[in-house]
Amino acid sequence: MRYEFPGGFKGWLVVRYEDPSCPPLGKQGVFLVVSVPPSGQVCTSTRHPDGWVYCRFEYVYPDGTRTSLPLRTGSDPPGKVQVWSVTYVPDYNWEVDWVGTKEEAEHWGTPPYPWRVCDDITLLPRFRPLWEKACSSVKKVRSNSHSQ
Repeated sequence: MRYEFPGGFKGWLVVRYEDPSCPPLGKQGVFLVVSVPPSGQVCTSTRHPDGWVYCRFEYVYPDGTRTSLPLRTGSDPPGKVQVWSVTYVPDYNWEVDWVGTKEEAEHWGTPPYPWRVCDDITLLPRFRPLWEKACSSVKKVRSNSHSQ
C-alpha cells in the first residue's frame, strides 16, 4: 500500500475500509493508493489487504515532487517527521496512524476513533485502557451535541 499525504501534513490519519458508500482506493502498479486529504480522514469501499502488507508513506507536493516518510522504528531522532502506525482493527475495518515528530507525538491528544467503537467497548478488552480514554472524550462530545 502507498499512502500519499499532502506535503507537510502532520496529525492523525484515520482510514475506514469496506464502506460501500465510499469510492475504492486507486491502484498504481502493485500498490493500492491511499490518497490522504488535509483532514486526514479517508473512507473507501476497498477491503484492507489480508496478511503482511508492504507500506510506503510519501509526502506529495503540488509540483509533483515526492518525499519518503519513514515508519517509526523507535530511534525517534529529534525533529524527524515519522509515521507512527497506531492500530488496525479488522473487526471494525479501520486503521489509525499518526504523522509527526517525537516531540509532537508526546502531545498528540486523543485519537479520532470512529464513534461506533465506543458503543461496543466490551468487545475489545485487550485495548480497554486506550478505548476508555478515547471513548470518554467521544461521550463528552456526544452529550454536548445532543444538549444543543
